[in-house]
Amino acid sequence: MAKAAGQPRQRTTERRRRKSATIAVRVRWLKSSVIKALKNAEIREKLFAFLFWVCLLLSLTPLIFSFKGIFGSFAIAELLAVDAAPLPGWVADPKFSVFLTLAGLMASCAVALRIPTYILASLTPVVAAFLGLAEPAQPIFVPLTLAYCLLAFISLAIFGLRGRFLSPAVAIFAIFSFFDSAAIILLDTVHWISFNIFGGSILDSGSYEGFLPGYLLDDYGASIVDLISFFVLLVSLRFSVHLVNDNKQIAGTLWAERKNTREALISAVGMWWPLAVAFIVLTVWAYPKFDAFVENRTMTWLQNMLICEPANEMASDCIAYEPARATAVEFEPMMRVLVDYSAAQVESTANQAIQDIANLSIQTADDLKHTVYPILATKVLPERMPGTNTRGCRKLNIPCHGANGAKSLANSGYRRLRDPPLRALERQIENAYVFANGNVEAFRQETTRLIQQEVINYRVRANIAIDKTVYGLKLIAIFSFLYSLMVLIKTYGIAFSRVIFDYKSRYTLFALLAESDRAKGLFSSDRNIVAVHKNSPLILSPEEGLNYYIQGSRQVASGLSFPWPPFPFKGIRKRLFAKNYVMQFYNLTGGSSPDSVAMHFGAMERLISVKIRQGDRFVFDFPNVVAFSTGIKVKTFVTLSLHGLVFGKALYRIAEGEGVIIFYIEGEPTVLSADDYDSPEVRRDAKSLVAWRLDTPFRIQSKLTMAGLLASGYNIAKQDGGAAVIHNNQITNGSAKMGVARFVRTFLSPV
Repeated sequence: MAKAAGQPRQRTTERRRRKSATIAVRVRWLKSSVIKALKNAEIREKLFAFLFWVCLLLSLTPLIFSFKGIFGSFAIAELLAVDAAPLPGWVADPKFSVFLTLAGLMASCAVALRIPTYILASLTPVVAAFLGLAEPAQPIFVPLTLAYCLLAFISLAIFGLRGRFLSPAVAIFAIFSFFDSAAIILLDTVHWISFNIFGGSILDSGSYEGFLPGYLLDDYGASIVDLISFFVLLVSLRFSVHLVNDNKQIAGTLWAERKNTREALISAVGMWWPLAVAFIVLTVWAYPKFDAFVENRTMTWLQNMLICEPANEMASDCIAYEPARATAVEFEPMMRVLVDYSAAQVESTANQAIQDIANLSIQTADDLKHTVYPILATKVLPERMPGTNTRGCRKLNIPCHGANGAKSLANSGYRRLRDPPLRALERQIENAYVFANGNVEAFRQETTRLIQQEVINYRVRANIAIDKTVYGLKLIAIFSFLYSLMVLIKTYGIAFSRVIFDYKSRYTLFALLAESDRAKGLFSSDRNIVAVHKNSPLILSPEEGLNYYIQGSRQVASGLSFPWPPFPFKGIRKRLFAKNYVMQFYNLTGGSSPDSVAMHFGAMERLISVKIRQGDRFVFDFPNVVAFSTGIKVKTFVTLSLHGLVFGKALYRIAEGEGVIIFYIEGEPTVLSADDYDSPEVRRDAKSLVAWRLDTPFRIQSKLTMAGLLASGYNIAKQDGGAAVIHNNQITNGSAKMGVARFVRTFLSPV
């Protein structure tokens, strides 16, 4: 009995011992990782580069959140046509101290990275800082604005040439900048639901301008359209640079064989022309017709809402606005009428607000300070733009829903232009309270003056909101065109690459994603780098000097581990589905008495370990990964070269550094080394590639017809050089099938 009673205590003690040991392993690993990172020159360089690009993007926010929009702010001729920029300012109002700090950080990073052109980019926030101090009426304002726009253009060019769109810096900037607009949209949606379903607001009213722009800028016109415009601009810049740089080498080869190239270009057009015809029909004929039809029906319904007709479909308290009757049934004129109607209501409620403040004059100044602001936030600048309350629509009444959507668009622009002046009014009221020094009448008079001035400014801001909406709709059409154009360029590149890399082609060209690393003398092809493991378990020993991340669902014997998400920003969606986003970390080299670990696998499974050395770059996909060692680096390889487009995409995941990466498949694999190549009879579906070295050459076999390009896909055959791991179950003798997912990625995505 005593022995049985002691067993639970012993198990508890053992659990505590293992938990303490696991914590000790984690602490040692974190400590060694931080020390190693601080001593690593490459990591320090990456941190400086990350900080520089984040600061560069932040230095462009006066343009991104400007009242004219990022493209409107580059309309310099309009700025020079007036003596001074109209209020509110041409660009958003930068905070002096914030932008001066950004300039200091950018200059420091430029010096640390030793790149002179980056120092030029650091002048952008310097000019922005002084622009924030200038008033539009001052003579220096226009020259500062011109200088800022010029430097912003240079900064954008530097990003286009040297930056990376798929980078942590851009991701962090996107999260912070979109958070502002996303929060406003979310809160507007909650307000709409609460009013229309619950009959009242479930949230307190107030300003939501407290996110990224609010910390950088004093006054601005945030718009989600401007943010999308900016990111489309970044994508377009990087797309153009990649298209040129990635095809320089092969362009020289094709130019040297101009006769064959001309025939290949014509052959590719014969395969690709239906996509071009579809593009022209949709953009030139179908879309404009559809847009005009929807605009006419929607604006007609909006006009009916404003003039309260037909009466049986409108609210009983609807007040007709007769000027809407004579307005053209088009988007912009109708939205201008909506602004006039809204401004008239604001003027009416503002007069009532002034009267309410006058009636409060018997209160103490301290009471007035807390009473006036709620009046401003509800009667002068209410939460919803006056005149944009939506009406109930039948489910299939599309024009009615469209009219409500137009009102919501106007209100969305109004909300983004409402919060900054509302906060400015709050600050002005507080200053007036301090300046009045207890004089109730002086405080009342100053508050009245501020209200009247804001009523005057309201019409300007409301028209700016409509400008933004009209501008946004035009940009959406432009973005759709650019997106389609990039897809067209990519798909023609696919057709052309299928022709020139075909196994019957007259060219001696192979499809390989990068120049041969062997030619650079980085490694020898004689060493074995790939091993296939058929017998479970696979032993990972500390004698190898490596620590491992292993998929958490795998059965592993021995060793202490803790969960950790390696490469947290890489392949998130695929890794979550493959259940290898969070993996178990095994520190085989850091303990006082390190143990080997045994990784078990099923009888039908095969584990493939690839030893990656300095200079190696292996293409892979996360769903096949079961483990990898520390020292492995995962990067996104972007290429718009014809070599890359033949595979139907521009983004590839590559592993580099020094270490081991372990894949698994069900069935038998084939390992092809540098000296192995497929005979002319062998054809493999591209999906059979588990992993391959970036410099591995392939020939392509596909049906060089219109139907073959759009429906059949392609097969591959490895040539002499490189290394590849092939899944044998995917060998085919005919042309591979084009699945839906592959079709969408190939023909409907620019990357």
